[in-house]
Formats: sequence, C-alpha cells, structure tokens
Amino acid sequence: MRRAPGVCSTDKLPEHYNFFSGIPYELQHPGGSLPGSNDFGCTPTPEHPRPVILVHGTGGAQATNWGPYPALLSNRGYCVFALIYGAIPGAPWPVNQIGGLGKQDVSARQLDRFVDKVLAATGAETVDLIGHSQGTYMPTYYVKFLGGAEKVTKYVSLAPLWRGAASTVPIPNIGRMLGAIDMPVCTGCGGMMAGSAMNKKIWAGGSPYVTGIDYTNIMTRGDEFVVPYTSGYVKPRAGESVANIVVQQGCAKDFSDHLAIASSRRAAYHVLNALDPAHPVTVPCEYVAPFTGQHF
Repeated sequence: MRRAPGVCSTDKLPEHYNFFSGIPYELQHPGGSLPGSNDFGCTPTPEHPRPVILVHGTGGAQATNWGPYPALLSNRGYCVFALIYGAIPGAPWPVNQIGGLGKQDVSARQLDRFVDKVLAATGAETVDLIGHSQGTYMPTYYVKFLGGAEKVTKYVSLAPLWRGAASTVPIPNIGRMLGAIDMPVCTGCGGMMAGSAMNKKIWAGGSPYVTGIDYTNIMTRGDEFVVPYTSGYVKPRAGESVANIVVQQGCAKDFSDHLAIASSRRAAYHVLNALDPAHPVTVPCEYVAPFTGQHF
C-alpha cells in the first residue's frame, strides 16, 4: 500500500558522518539497504517531489558507499533510493556487494532500469541523482544515450571526473583475495581514463552536460584518485546550468580526500542546497578528516 506523503518515516534516523559507517550495517544485513533508503512505499511530498537516487563509486555499493546520506535525506522528507550496479554477475556475498566493476554502458542500463522502477513506485515524473566518483560519470551515458535526459532534473556529483583521471584506482583480483572466485575485475575502469572511448562518449556534443538538467559539481583539492581534481571543474556553456564547488573554498579545515567527501557534513550540506536551493541551509566549516570524513 502506498503511504501518504510525508510519512515514509516518523522517527529521525542517526546521521553517521563517516565513510565507513555503512560497513557494519552491511555485515549485519548482507545485501541490505541502509535505513532511510529503498522504501518503495514512500510517496514524495510537495516540498520534495522528486525521489533521490544515490549512485555509488567504484568498489562501492548501496550500503557501503553512503555514510550519512540515506538518513540525512530521509530525515528531511526525501524519498531516497540506492542501487548497486556493475557487480560481478553470480558472485556470492560479500563479493556481490562490490559494485562499479563492469563496463559502464552495461552499468548505465542497470541504472536505467532502476530509475524506471523508482518512478513507477513513487509516481514521480523525474528523479534527482547524487553520484560519487564513477557514480558521477557513468550516469552521463544513461542521460545522453538511454533516454535519461527526460527523467533527471538535478545531477549532483561528489568527486566528479568529467575530463577523466590520469589513472584509475588499481583494483586487484578481489575475488581471488576473498577466496570466492577467480576472474579479473573492473573491466570498466579504463573508461574513466582521459582520452578513453567512454570519455569521448561522455563528451559527445562537446560537453559532459545536457541542457535542461541542473548540475552541481562538488570537489576537493585533496582528491588522490581524480588527478587533477579539476577534472571535475567544467564550466557551463550557454544554456547549461552548472555550479562548481570546491569544499576548501572558505574552509581551510576541510581535509576531505576522495572517500571523505562522500561523508563530509560540509559536502553533504552543499548537496542539500543543490537539491533545494529555495530553502538553503548553512554550510558548516569544521575539521574534516581525510579517508573517513569524520568530524571532531
């Protein structure tokens, strides 16, 4: 039964600003969704009419990549969803919770199906996307080549890499390490390299952006995987709607790196403002630890 608007959850969920805070939950609930996410009975409110879909990065998953975000957004009245894409087909747990390893055109089709499922469940017309790392990049294939441009309103990117990275994160044979399977992984990682065939598709038409979608790029100077971090700093052309934010601007205490930016309160509040600019929140400036994103 579809729930009435605004009653997806009546209790406030704890917001854990630590990149690794989803791992204990995954260990206790294998293949599960973090509290506040993937409630397909949730009906968007008039204040937040679009469901938000979280798109993880390389090696991430629906629970392990997202730290505070399901609680942060659910507590504020959003319907929140998270998928896992690019996992090794048929792999056992926990290998099946290591996503973002497949070819990105295949992953984009998985995103396509998930968006349609969310729209059908919620009755919404479009969704907003929040991506981290590869999750900022792969959805562009969906938007440009699979009809996603008609289904996405806001596209918020944490540690984006529009121009590609000088190198991609070296991911070893994870299956062999865990003693579960013996096969190479991350067949799609090369697509994130500058000059790759996938990067050229991301830039089809001369820009990574699509007119009609509102983009927000949130970057950190401490990014050790997207090198240079300015790979994600692409100015808009005429007719494109883009905001570029570097978290250290105005806050020298923010030491976010590639992982920490996905759990930093400062970055998260920038995300809230990107989703709902009509009701801005004050973005804090506080010490953000690298790696974990923990605040002290």
